Amino acid sequence: MNTLNEAISSLTVDELKKYLYLVPDEKGGSKKAQLVERISNGLIGSKLQAQYQQLDQLQKLAVAEALYDSELRLNLDRFSAKYKDLPELSIAPEGRSYSTYNYIPSRLRLFLYGTDRYNFHRTDNLYIPHDLAEQLRAFVAKPAAFKLNSYQVLPTANDDEEKLTIRLCEQEALIDLPTIFNLLQQGKLKASAKTGRGSAATSKLLANTLHNGDFYSETAADAQKAFAWPLLLQAAKLAQVSGSKLELSKTGTRQLARDSADTLRLLWQRWQKNTLLDEFKRIDEIKGQNAKGRVMTAVAPRRKVVAEALTHCPVGKWVDVDDFFNYMVACELDFEVTHDLWKLYICDREYGMLGYSGFHDWSLLQGRYILCLLFEYAATLGMVDVAYVSPDNARDDFRGNWGTDDLDYLSRYDGLYYFRLNNLGAYCLGLASSYEPPENKSDCTFNVLPSLHVNLASGQPTPEDKLLLDTWAIEEADNSWKLDKAKTILALERGHDIDTLQTFLQGKDDQPLPEAVEAFLTVCRKQGTALKMLAPALLIECSTTAIAKTLAEHKETAQLCQRTGKKQLVVKQIHEEKFRTAARIVGFGMV
Repeated sequence: MNTLNEAISSLTVDELKKYLYLVPDEKGGSKKAQLVERISNGLIGSKLQAQYQQLDQLQKLAVAEALYDSELRLNLDRFSAKYKDLPELSIAPEGRSYSTYNYIPSRLRLFLYGTDRYNFHRTDNLYIPHDLAEQLRAFVAKPAAFKLNSYQVLPTANDDEEKLTIRLCEQEALIDLPTIFNLLQQGKLKASAKTGRGSAATSKLLANTLHNGDFYSETAADAQKAFAWPLLLQAAKLAQVSGSKLELSKTGTRQLARDSADTLRLLWQRWQKNTLLDEFKRIDEIKGQNAKGRVMTAVAPRRKVVAEALTHCPVGKWVDVDDFFNYMVACELDFEVTHDLWKLYICDREYGMLGYSGFHDWSLLQGRYILCLLFEYAATLGMVDVAYVSPDNARDDFRGNWGTDDLDYLSRYDGLYYFRLNNLGAYCLGLASSYEPPENKSDCTFNVLPSLHVNLASGQPTPEDKLLLDTWAIEEADNSWKLDKAKTILALERGHDIDTLQTFLQGKDDQPLPEAVEAFLTVCRKQGTALKMLAPALLIECSTTAIAKTLAEHKETAQLCQRTGKKQLVVKQIHEEKFRTAARIVGFGMV
């Protein structure tokens, strides 16, 4: 690192002369050595502190940030992220327009110098000379650490702003996981053996089956949760593709007995290292990702940085995604998504290349990757709750790029405005040693009627109240639900405990529950679990009664099938290949 004298000496004579207005009391000659001495003398002893006091507040902060950097350097990207502004480094001469050849250095340039002696205007590597830093530490305080803003309650939208959709993903994921396993056991999910991606029919089925559906439900192209689930399960080796079907693996079968929170944590941990998908490929409008050569960086290091940044978020409070971006940049939680910006483009390979200066901002590349990872994977697994709007025109940071006028959005994730790290997320990230379900702090009351209606009596129900009631009942009007037998039985099939509903109803009404409601709960408790699915099975029809009898009794096949009807046999799906092999030994083939 240069000394102050060396740093000043690296400037040209013409550049040094432009500094003289900053040290008007220092007289002397105009040769280079004399100019260097005049400027250096203006920064000796008490003069240095006087120069510092003439800086504006933003410039003082720039000095402090560089002074307490481990390499005495000022990173303008980090500074801008932290303070939402940049310090003035050079100004236009009075009465003249600013240009790179016609500048006057601001007073801040007495403290900050560049490493490129041939290009004074480069500001990407500014530093404080080490001997100057020793003097500055005597009176320049260390800057405050950057604090991530958070909100207990989301800001209220203006009348002309789109209303936020709020999804309590923690509760939804705990509901969705048993549903997913149930669909796997029934053999209803299909995926590509090559890519692992669920089929269009699977995406549609999941969108219609998952609690509250997908985040956006207009078309299959909007699928996020429905897109993520098949990949998450395969990445964790809980499911595997057999032919075109997505089936539970042996590991997945064993995982059925584990707590849902533990399974969701496993899914997140396994996703960190998998290579099934680079989430950035979901940013469809950015082309060239599959060009020849090493275009995209490895995904595991990116995920690791984002996961680390999430651990800095306060649990239970909302965070603005743009504040989160700024926090990551300011705290050097950074990563790259590509090895070659010139391979990536929007709309047109020639005119839309992202390599051009100013066309690949952090929010456009790293930010879009983070939005996808948060919205499509962390939220699907229930680690973060989300607040979002339609992606149409939700962000404008890509509008300056060539050919984007006709785009409604750059990614399907552009509408994510806020997220909230919850208890499940804290557990998955290792911030908590065990999972504690969130406490519902609702103070509203309901009237529970013999007609099975549950009507709001006072206060306002929380999102948690509504989620619970929506699980067991049908909302017939605003703040009015009716207990429904089919929906209640569906909830029981998905693994919900009806005692939770009963406790909720008892706690929200001052009066004892009506007999009709008690009877409803009792009947559903008994009938909702009356049937038990042991395993998916094949129904096989034999061509004759004799063949059915032979296979049901032969020593090779008797243990693999069960006779039902005169010519029918039932075989567990997992025993299909064993049964085929044994049947051939007996002398029969199956088509």
